[in-house]
Amino acid sequence: KNQGSEILKKPVNDDVKVSKGFYDTSLDDKKLEEALVYFEGVYRPNDGIDYTKDNESFEVLASASGKVIRKENDPLLGWILAIEHKEGLVTIYQSIDQIKVEKGDQVKQGDVIAIAGNNVYQSPLKKHLHFIVSIQDKSVNPQSYFGQKVEKIVVTS
Repeated sequence: KNQGSEILKKPVNDDVKVSKGFYDTSLDDKKLEEALVYFEGVYRPNDGIDYTKDNESFEVLASASGKVIRKENDPLLGWILAIEHKEGLVTIYQSIDQIKVEKGDQVKQGDVIAIAGNNVYQSPLKKHLHFIVSIQDKSVNPQSYFGQKVEKIVVTS
C-alpha cells in the first residue's frame, strides 16, 4: 500500500461548506467567537471543523487511507468513527449516520464511510459532520493540515 504519497483531504465534497471552524487562538475575535460551541449554558472551544449543506444529507469521505479503530454511538456526539492513518495521526468523524464501515476495516482515501447526521451536542447545526484531526491525542486545526503529505504530518508536529 502506497499510503506515503497521500495528502490529507477534506472529508466532504466541494458543495459542502464549513459552518463552524476550529477554535484557534491565532484567529481574530470575531472568528474566535464563531468557533465556540454553546451547550448547556457553557461556551466551549470547537475542537474540529463542522461541515453542513443546508440541512441536507451528504457523503462523508475518508480524508486519507487507514484503519477504522473506533465505531461507537455516543449519547451527545452521535455516531463516531475514528480512522488511524499512521501512528499518532487519527481523523475522527462525529455526528454521522448510515455508517458503511466496521471497526478493523481498512479504508481508502475518498471512500464513502458514512452520511452526515445529527447530534445533541451541536443540535443547532442540524445535519452536519464534526471532523477532527488528532495528532498524538491532541486536536489540531484540520485546515492547517489539508494538502500536507500524511507521512510528514506527525513528524513535523
